[in-house]
Amino acid sequence: MYNHIGLGKIKSFSFLDDLRSERGGKETLNSGSEFVFNSGEAVKLIYISNGSGVIKFNKKEFVVRTNDIFFTFPEYRYTISSQSDKKTEFYWCSMVGSNVNIFLDYININVFSPILRGVNNTNIAREMRILKSAYTDLSLADYMNYKGCLYKICAMLINDFSVSEWRKISHTSKEILYSGIWKPWPSENNVDKGEYYSCQENSFAELAFYGTGIKWYGVMNFDCGMADIIIDQNYVVTVDTYSPERITGQILYSDNTLPEGNHVIKILCSGASNKLSKGKDIVIEGFQVRSSENSCIIEEKTLSTSFKKVIEYMNNNYMKNESVSDIADKIKMSRCFFTTEFKKQTGYSPKQYINNIRIKKAKELLRCTDYTIMEISDLCGFNDVSYFMKCFKKYENMTVSQYRKVNKV
Repeated sequence: MYNHIGLGKIKSFSFLDDLRSERGGKETLNSGSEFVFNSGEAVKLIYISNGSGVIKFNKKEFVVRTNDIFFTFPEYRYTISSQSDKKTEFYWCSMVGSNVNIFLDYININVFSPILRGVNNTNIAREMRILKSAYTDLSLADYMNYKGCLYKICAMLINDFSVSEWRKISHTSKEILYSGIWKPWPSENNVDKGEYYSCQENSFAELAFYGTGIKWYGVMNFDCGMADIIIDQNYVVTVDTYSPERITGQILYSDNTLPEGNHVIKILCSGASNKLSKGKDIVIEGFQVRSSENSCIIEEKTLSTSFKKVIEYMNNNYMKNESVSDIADKIKMSRCFFTTEFKKQTGYSPKQYINNIRIKKAKELLRCTDYTIMEISDLCGFNDVSYFMKCFKKYENMTVSQYRKVNKV
């Protein structure tokens, strides 16, 4: 019932009107103490406000830390034990309604992947505190207030974690700069297992990107250590990636509050680990980058006169099937120099920029017209419908048909 089905960008939040909470509270655990959740018939949202702990269910273990959100599912018994030297605190609330599964699908949560890590949104902590207080002396006004809190929490999580908004970058991408000693995960027959790892102090993986958000995906395991997160040359936080058992596909760091523009994230192997870990490994599975709807708009003040004309030409002639070489010839530059200079001034490759414009136009046509996919491909300057569909999926993380189904006016 709760398997992820890969829905697209949300056109309306009206389905959240169905969601409500019937129970909630706050728990504080001393070091070494436990709390048992019998999930019953409702999904529960648990927000870790302080400390760290281990959640066990169905022979699985998940480490949770401050600002993580964990979801429990019906028919399972969950045990939460404190792993912190200080107190571990968490808020929780039940989630009921026929559309709970739709909400979970949007944020890619299911019983096998129940955690949103590093939820960097102070508003969620505030709403959880308000929600908890409503249960002490519940009036009609309180009921409406905490229903509104749950609505806002869900909307914020969708905004920050909806998979359709993010572009995937594999660990093998040339966009990622690796420094120090990084190795592929050991496997038979040299098959790539989807990750690079390092235990060498000061080794790092660095990604330059344009956008408003970034996620780091990696692995948590019994031999994993601590990584320093550095964004735009500023230290942000240290992430502990230890877990009693190996868990892949984890969002180890997420920030959806960056100002739109060029950024650099560095994942630095600190060479440190907590006392339970058997090693200091840091694992990179990949990244996801979030760009705003207007990510292909460039501030003209950053451009030279000749490139202002190039941008104007590309914006007005995206429907023409022209190559990068064709455009370079028009301004009497070599393809190599044009590509390098364009990237330097805009943060995009020429191909990336023109495809951004074409995809944006294609989305408009998919939403507002009944043109066929082939017709839209031609109207947007793609000379091959297969390439258009491949490009669209890369940029939007969904197929053309999925996008139209969800967003058609």
